[in-house]
Amino acid sequence: MLDLLLLVSLLIWVPLIPLRLFLQAGGSLWRQWGDLTYWGLFIYWAIVDIFLVRYRTPLMQGARFDAPLPVVFLGVILALAAIAFGYWTVQTLGLITLSTRPQITPKKARAALIADGPYRLLRHPFYFTEWVLLLGLSLITASWLVVLLLVLAILIDPLVTFF
Repeated sequence: MLDLLLLVSLLIWVPLIPLRLFLQAGGSLWRQWGDLTYWGLFIYWAIVDIFLVRYRTPLMQGARFDAPLPVVFLGVILALAAIAFGYWTVQTLGLITLSTRPQITPKKARAALIADGPYRLLRHPFYFTEWVLLLGLSLITASWLVVLLLVLAILIDPLVTFF
C-alpha cells in the first residue's frame, strides 16, 4: 500500500513541479497555441509518467528511511489537513479557475483579485497545500524521493511567482 502511495505521489509531483516553471516562463508561446497547449501538457505528463512507471522499481528501491509510528501518524494528520485546506482553496476559486490557466487562455481566466477564504491568510495557498501534503506524504511513505520533491517544490514554487 505504501509503494502505491509513493508511486502515485511521484506520478503527480515529478511532472507538476517543473511544469509550473515551464508554464510561467513560456507564457507568450502558450497564448499563441491557446487550447492546444493543454494537449501538449497532457503529452508531457504522460511521457514523464510512463517513464516513472517503467523504472519505478529501481527508483523506489533504497529510497526509504525508518519512520516510527508516531511520525507516520503525524504525516497522516498533515496530509489530511493539507487536503482539507486545498479543498477550501478550490471552493474559493471555483472549478472554472482551476481548469483554465491565465498563461494559456487569459480571457477565460477570472481576472478579479481573490481575497476571500484561504487567500485572506496566504497569497499562494495551493503552494502551501502542496508543501504540507508533500511533507505528510514523505512521513507516511518514509521516502527520500518525496522529501526531494518537497525540497524542489519549495525551491521552484517561489520562482514561479516572479514570472
